Amino acid sequence: MKSCVHQIICSYFIRDPKHLNLLIVVLSVLLVSGCASVISKHSRTILMNSEGDRQECTIDLLQTQMSKQRYDECIKSYEEEGYKIWGQY
Repeated sequence: MKSCVHQIICSYFIRDPKHLNLLIVVLSVLLVSGCASVISKHSRTILMNSEGDRQECTIDLLQTQMSKQRYDECIKSYEEEGYKIWGQY
């Protein structure tokens, strides 16, 4: 006796080639976007200077190597101007 989920998957994706192609495309997109991302503990940093001025640096949604580098450079440039990291999330 096969499980209900197994029957649904087999009947929907395997018996109809159009659905199988759609499944392959969706899984491929998820795989590629997952491989392109950089694991980051946080994606937004708020910096504040002694006068109370606030600045924010954020990383792009895909978190590629290039966007991570720009994010790090943004933080570094504000720190050189005297800003301190106030919060990261």
